[in-house]
Amino acid sequence: MIYSILIVMDYKHIIWDWNGTLLDDRAMCVKSINQILIEKGLPVITLEKYMRLFTFPVKAFYEKLGFDFKKNSFDDIGDGFIDFYNKNFKSLKLHKNTVTTLLHIKKMGKTQAVLSAAMDKMLKNWISDHDLRTFFTDIVGVDNQYAHGKIDIGKRYIEKLNINRKEILMIGDTPHDSEVAEAAGIDCILVEHGHVSKVRLKETGRKTFQNFLEVEKYL
Repeated sequence: MIYSILIVMDYKHIIWDWNGTLLDDRAMCVKSINQILIEKGLPVITLEKYMRLFTFPVKAFYEKLGFDFKKNSFDDIGDGFIDFYNKNFKSLKLHKNTVTTLLHIKKMGKTQAVLSAAMDKMLKNWISDHDLRTFFTDIVGVDNQYAHGKIDIGKRYIEKLNINRKEILMIGDTPHDSEVAEAAGIDCILVEHGHVSKVRLKETGRKTFQNFLEVEKYL
């Protein structure tokens, strides 16, 4: 579906993705995946290959990398990824201008939330670790750590909001964010500094932006 003709609205509520969009964790995810690939005797991947193949549900991505779930439990692989990620989380930083952009949007009088395929409890802890809780009216994650996707929780969250769907904007870094927005009936824009290549983002037909300064100008 093509979304390139997107009418700029006076959005009242901004829904952010977390991993890759606000948090710069792309390189860490590649390290985490490669750690598991090495343990299973599979070839490691480059950052470019990761950005070309990464998708939701994450299980489909693992299969593209050669994992055989008849031999290896998906849950065990997912647990290994999360364990490595959590041990190294403190080294991660927010993307450049994240705080200034969140503050800019807040001063514009718009409300903001986070919707993520990450486990709810961990997501809230991560956001607290970066001192961002005060920016968000809602922080919504899933009930497991296996990154199956967030379409269902996204639809439920939007349904609870007392806001016209035309006045809600989602900002993400993957085609899955576009899929969530489409399922929920809201607009979406994508940033190019996350987990997926610019080419794949452009293929969604959504407006894409190189950085948060461009996003600020758009809003």
